[in-house]
Amino acid sequence: MKAGVKSTGVEFEAFTRPARDVTLNLGATYVVTEYAPNLVGAGGRALSNSLFQLPRRQLSNSNEFTGTFSAGWTPRIGSSGLRGLIYADVRHQSTFNTGSDLDLEKTQKSFNTVNGRIGLRGPNDSWAIELWAQNIFNKDYLQVAFDAPLQGSGTYRGTQQGTARGFYNRSTQLYGAFLAEPRTYGLTLRAKFSPAPPRAPDYVAPPAPPPPPPPPPPATQTCQDGSVIEATATCPLPPAPPPPPPPPATGERG
Repeated sequence: MKAGVKSTGVEFEAFTRPARDVTLNLGATYVVTEYAPNLVGAGGRALSNSLFQLPRRQLSNSNEFTGTFSAGWTPRIGSSGLRGLIYADVRHQSTFNTGSDLDLEKTQKSFNTVNGRIGLRGPNDSWAIELWAQNIFNKDYLQVAFDAPLQGSGTYRGTQQGTARGFYNRSTQLYGAFLAEPRTYGLTLRAKFSPAPPRAPDYVAPPAPPPPPPPPPPATQTCQDGSVIEATATCPLPPAPPPPPPPPATGERG
């Protein structure tokens, strides 16, 4: 025999936007969480009589089915960037036992709770004001039930076991309980504050690039007549030589 718990289940969740600014959420969970059939205490010792109801039963505060549904609408208000908010959600929980010993008297029957809020939000959600309410219909339900000390003895299932097994023959036990929060409501104000980003420095145009250097002087050459011209030009032809002088005249002899 081994101590232990077995838990099996399935979960479903869906989200959709059927229209502009409208969101819907749906979820469901079904889980069976039971103590082992041959449950024993620490070190293999037998369970005490106060825990005889645990084997093969659902754990304390563990309901089999939970369903949730929520709807939200955030319509735009004009062109100012404002948005409204209308939101509601409902939660259903099936029957579960709130006692650590699983006394039948500590059972909480299935119930529903509804929450909601309405509000107004500024541009980019920079601020918001919301009026909200939890457990709108003020549903009373148990969170934890316990045996009232020194106020009676015996439980309904205990009397069915009989005195031969060490149980009382009458059920006179009184019980106390911690209830869940009643209807609560309030007003929430929110605002976002962020310092302005540092101002960018004024634009300063970069200095103009320096002018390009002057082109190098062209290559030159010196002609025979002493003139200087470009290297690609042709020197002028030298002047023609002067004609030879005429021969001297000779005298006649007589």
